[in-house]
Amino acid sequence: MFRSRAHAFALVGGITYILIGIVGFFVTGLGIGDFVSNTDDRLLVFDLNPFHNFVHIGAGALLVGASRFEEPGVTDGVTIGVGLILIVAALLGYTGALDHLLSIDGKLAADNFLHLITGVLAVVVGATDNPRVASSAPPV
Repeated sequence: MFRSRAHAFALVGGITYILIGIVGFFVTGLGIGDFVSNTDDRLLVFDLNPFHNFVHIGAGALLVGASRFEEPGVTDGVTIGVGLILIVAALLGYTGALDHLLSIDGKLAADNFLHLITGVLAVVVGATDNPRVASSAPPV
């Protein structure tokens, strides 16, 4: 069904992020006046604002788009890139730099841990996914 682990990760992860972004708008509304404000809006334990929802949809769209490429290297690269962005977002969140922009409240907010875990997973999947090496190996 999937050409590689990165293709599977990109499609499933991308759809998940898009759905989270869409559901987030049911919590925050479009919030034109509060677009990048630090709000009290939450989806389960995760902080949200409209900008944060758009970021989720954008990251998800990048991953879904990458899952459609035949060439595994493109999918691997985009998966690693999105993963690195998520890791940087987590690190900035731990410093408190994203409190206002993404409405992530506090250094130990659940969002920071989720971004870090998802980012590391994306980087690992993208970096270790090499179907050509696996397919050229002699049968065991």
